[in-house]
Amino acid sequence: MTIHIATSDELGRLVRRALREPVLFISDNLLVGPSRADARAHVETRPIYWALKGREQAHFLRTSNAIVSALESRERVVIWTRSDWHNMITTWAFCAWSMQVENNPPHVELIHVDAPGSKNEHAAVGQVCASTPVDIRKARTSARPLSTTRIGTLARSWRRFTASTPILGRRGRQLSEPLIGIGIYQALFFPRLTSEKVKLSLFDELLFNCVRRGSVSALDVFMSQGPAGVQLREWVQLTGDVFLARRLDRWAQCGALVAEPYQPDNVMKMARYKLSDMGVALLQRGLSKWGGASLWVGGAEAYRSSRQWVVIPSSNGELPQLVLANG
Repeated sequence: MTIHIATSDELGRLVRRALREPVLFISDNLLVGPSRADARAHVETRPIYWALKGREQAHFLRTSNAIVSALESRERVVIWTRSDWHNMITTWAFCAWSMQVENNPPHVELIHVDAPGSKNEHAAVGQVCASTPVDIRKARTSARPLSTTRIGTLARSWRRFTASTPILGRRGRQLSEPLIGIGIYQALFFPRLTSEKVKLSLFDELLFNCVRRGSVSALDVFMSQGPAGVQLREWVQLTGDVFLARRLDRWAQCGALVAEPYQPDNVMKMARYKLSDMGVALLQRGLSKWGGASLWVGGAEAYRSSRQWVVIPSSNGELPQLVLANG
């Protein structure tokens, strides 16, 4: 028996149409919100983060648990993925979960599906790649099981991503190129330590600069003109626009933004925001005390008052460093 699993909903539908066979997949972006190393703990955490209810929650849990069970079954499992960060992290997770059954090596095959003509820098030597429906059907029969070593390497990347210490917070350990990229992305959401103060994270500083011009909705922020808006949109391509709306709401709950109800049925227009006096102070003078609008990226939590990780900006092309600022 062969079980097909895709690392995103869009890819899952593409593979399902090409193969005309069942393909398991879930709609989730692991670049935002908390992730847990253990499969079952992770499945329980994600619908809470997304505030899923009723049928949406039931569907998410049912599909997620089916994927975990498939990876634990020791049947032939074909993972269909892409080389972008979102799909890559999900691949790490699936490989890690396939190794949770002790003394029983998994049978996992990995196939990359990327746009025709694109260069896949993350596919290992001998790993099957496909770009068209015909390629997808051919790849199904030509793929071979990943070695235990290769699965273990991908699983270790998942454990690094889900660790409570940020990826760039452990010095002296060699990191793969994909982990370095994800680590730089993760650092985007942590406060920054300068010689004068602890500043907002780069993402939040961009966000506040887009809000400061007046009463704006999440959609207005997303469409903001100027350098801050342009840079923010580059990152929102990775986080998704719903994350932007949730981040504004989170800062409003903390008192840094004033929220006026607008169109509650539209997540991107549910409120109009403006900076409060506290928000202006945060933007201009930095954090006067530990804490803030906390958020998770993988296993690490930013703005956590009891364990505040801060970014020391890089210089001379070096990687940024994350350190504990309050012990």
